[in-house]
Amino acid sequence: MMDRNLELVSDISNNIIIVGDINEDQLNVANHKLKDIMLTNALKNIIESPTRVTETTATLLDPVIVDIEQRILKCGVLDVPTYISDHKLTFVILPSMLISDVAYKRSVWNFKRADFLKLNDWISNEDWSILNNGSVDDAAEMFTLTFIDLAKQCIPYREVTIRPNDKPWYNSEIRLTTKQRDKARKKAIETGGIDDWNKYKSFRNKVNNMKKYARESFYNDIEFNITDAFSNDKKYYWKLIRYFVKENKACNNIPILKANIGNIEHLYFSDLDKANCLNNFFVSISTVNDTDVTLPRMILKTDQELDMVTIHESEIIDILKILQTNKACGNDCINHRMLKAVSSSISKPLKILFNRSLMECHFPAAWKTANVIPLFKKGCSQTPSNYRPVSLLSCVGKVMERVMFKHIYNHLHMHHLIYDKQSGFLPGHSTIYQLIDIYHQICQSFDARQTTCMVFLRYFESL
Repeated sequence: MMDRNLELVSDISNNIIIVGDINEDQLNVANHKLKDIMLTNALKNIIESPTRVTETTATLLDPVIVDIEQRILKCGVLDVPTYISDHKLTFVILPSMLISDVAYKRSVWNFKRADFLKLNDWISNEDWSILNNGSVDDAAEMFTLTFIDLAKQCIPYREVTIRPNDKPWYNSEIRLTTKQRDKARKKAIETGGIDDWNKYKSFRNKVNNMKKYARESFYNDIEFNITDAFSNDKKYYWKLIRYFVKENKACNNIPILKANIGNIEHLYFSDLDKANCLNNFFVSISTVNDTDVTLPRMILKTDQELDMVTIHESEIIDILKILQTNKACGNDCINHRMLKAVSSSISKPLKILFNRSLMECHFPAAWKTANVIPLFKKGCSQTPSNYRPVSLLSCVGKVMERVMFKHIYNHLHMHHLIYDKQSGFLPGHSTIYQLIDIYHQICQSFDARQTTCMVFLRYFESL
């Protein structure tokens, strides 16, 4: 009978878990009936310790049987009070991808109703001389607080709930009606009144019709929605694309993580524990021990030095005007759209901050604080080393970096200090040009009947 049931179950799924008191000691080599069934159906027992212990016997009567390819995080037996049972408790922890993405709240700006003229006036009339007081870190914090306070008075904002598991056609009207339906159902169960049940059924039918209409409308207009999103909202466009081409996974959440500390394997279940586990790994990888390291001697190719840089408002305005407004902001909540809309007025306080940072040789700590997002690369998703960090830094700090890049690049280019074979990180000279050049050289070698030798280096631990 058990063989037949296992055949029926295996046709449906390979995720088989069998538990219970089988009254056959699995520690006794003479008992082979269950072992034969497991061998025939590619199953295994993962409990090895006795589950019923008396003064004279120790038997394993409560196995946990799983598929032979099933990954096990942890398993074993636990003692229970004898007044509850004379058997020990068996347990097993399995890796699971069925973790729901948790809804979270986020503040969003309504830029369509923003009064940027008013914001520009207020920024222009603000006394930014306070940025010359205190340390550079204090000045950067003061700038952020002042700018955000002015922005909140000119740009409407509200707190919204982000639900990653929502369907793209599911809207707030359906959600509100669903809540009304659930409330009517609860009342109908409590009272049992005919009128209350009729009211619940009315809401139920309304919700079903709203879902059906919203779903049909979405799929009927899907071509227009994707085309419109591609032109006007790239973020929503890729959200739609991922919805249709995503792999068969329950969610994109990070599963239970496993990490070895010493010789002990630790499991991380909660979001906070996972974040700390990944953060510890990222920090350990990016730690460089440069004590007692001697820099190699370098032959100077020019006598010119880049020892004094003064940043002007016009440079900052030029950078702010070309910012891409669809980029994510950092921990300070100042995004590119805000800075671009007030480029002329905000350039004055930014000039003070940037020049103070250069003069005092200190980059503000607030601009080095990032929201780090772990992105899965490949391999086992439970291993921290298979994730790489993406840091969302302060947009203000990145503006200063772009201004400084211009000065450094101009200095290197003017004095011919950039290697002529350098590809990447240069305007108009990406790594694609390097591939084209390599391909061209290989073709020339073939034509000349020569041999081409190449050495490729790859840094596996690069971040």
